[in-house]
Amino acid sequence: DPSTITWHNDDANKTLITPGQFSITTISDRSSRFHRDNAVSLTRAKRFCRAADSIGSSIDSTAFLLTFGALPAIGNAPTDPTNEVEGTAVTLMCSFSAGLPNPEIFWKFTAKGTNKMVDVGTPTSGNQNNNLMLPNIQRNEAGTYTCYIRNPFGNVSASAALIVRYKPTVSIQFNPSPVKKGSSVTITCRSDSLPLATSHSLKRNGNFIPENSPTKSPSNTPSETIIEWSYTLIGSNETEGMYQCEANNTLGRGESQEKELVVLLPPDAPEVVQSAASDLCWSSGYLGHPPITNYSLSCTSKTDNLCSNEPAQFLATVNAANFTTVNNVSGILCANLTGPSADYTCSIGANNGAFDVKTSADASTRPGKPGPVTIKNIADVTNTGFTVNWCVAFSGSDAALTSTINGVSADKATHSYDSQTQQGTTTVTQLDPGTSYTVTIKVSTSYGEALSEEKTQSTKCIPDVVNADGVKAVIKDGKMTVTFSDSRSGPCNTNNDFVIRNDDEILGTAKGEEIRKELLKL
Repeated sequence: DPSTITWHNDDANKTLITPGQFSITTISDRSSRFHRDNAVSLTRAKRFCRAADSIGSSIDSTAFLLTFGALPAIGNAPTDPTNEVEGTAVTLMCSFSAGLPNPEIFWKFTAKGTNKMVDVGTPTSGNQNNNLMLPNIQRNEAGTYTCYIRNPFGNVSASAALIVRYKPTVSIQFNPSPVKKGSSVTITCRSDSLPLATSHSLKRNGNFIPENSPTKSPSNTPSETIIEWSYTLIGSNETEGMYQCEANNTLGRGESQEKELVVLLPPDAPEVVQSAASDLCWSSGYLGHPPITNYSLSCTSKTDNLCSNEPAQFLATVNAANFTTVNNVSGILCANLTGPSADYTCSIGANNGAFDVKTSADASTRPGKPGPVTIKNIADVTNTGFTVNWCVAFSGSDAALTSTINGVSADKATHSYDSQTQQGTTTVTQLDPGTSYTVTIKVSTSYGEALSEEKTQSTKCIPDVVNADGVKAVIKDGKMTVTFSDSRSGPCNTNNDFVIRNDDEILGTAKGEEIRKELLKL
């Protein structure tokens, strides 16, 4: 049968709830809705519903706790500030006008150009207002501020975009830095401002550079607040100095820090002030920027080295003193040329780290240490001597020639040398047959000496002739047997070959220390 549904308080008397207290809507004979609209106070109690039929039977539902409240509503919402200037104070207002229980109010911030929200300010609970105070706004505080109001029945929010305007912040940079004289340098000024800079300029040593002097190339970056402009200059004495960029917008002027543009300037080429035997002196006028840090000197002889198989000139290594220290009194530097005696073409270099300038000069060394000695070959080898052919470069006319041959006395060697052709010979006699000798040629002058590399040479062995009276030959069965005695000794008689001759025709050989040898039939 159709039911009658009623609503009751879960108290001792199971009090009936009348429609005047709450809203009760009958949906059907089997369904009813109990609700309350526009609650003005927070209520909390247990209720249940009862279904009864026409014959008086009824059944109650389980009692349940029912709480009535109200959704929060915004009273004062934050509004978009305008014309807010960096460094000023900004207050963003937010309050609620409804909500049971009283809502909580809190703020979140999303920086400009990002989508990340961060907490900001202090949350309040129970207070109707929570105004966000920004006492000294900066450009990095520009973005969206959102106020949230919430209680257990829901939440609402409102947002405001904060725009921070500021005068230009300016920076300056050079490319390249430092710059060589005669090379171009780009000076780039960067201005960050809102609104954009309306004018910009460049100063050197406190003075503005005329507009038509540089080539100006403005270019906007993707950011609305940044602009860059460039000047191109040619490095010179006049462009060196302290530079500063300046930019202006409606809020004021901004200046970069002063930055020094360093122009690298070449030094003057060294000037030869003295070129005499054994000394080469020079001075430098302007030392460049930065000043000269080191000098270099290289010399090439004008005379070919006839000892070499190559046509290249002889390269001398010349010692030079005081290359890294400039004489503060006279400004003159000298190199003491102590290479092999010869005439040279020299190159003097001055370097300041950015430029390397050179000057050519002619110079001559005093007679000095001779050049290298080369043994070309050893010829005319006999059992008592041989001849050494050699050459020496740049020995001068005062060369003294000696040789070292295994302690052989000097009177056994004779020397000859032609300074024009640089060729020499050393002939050694009175040596022992079949003996190995180590040969070294030494060329000496009053300023030094030069030694050749070592060579090893042996004298020849010339066999002795056996006295024919001691030889006995017997021919039998087509073979000849020769018998003789041998009393020879010395280096040429070790592991000998014995040769039998008849009318200068070789008849056969016998080897070793044997006294008797059989020879094949000739």
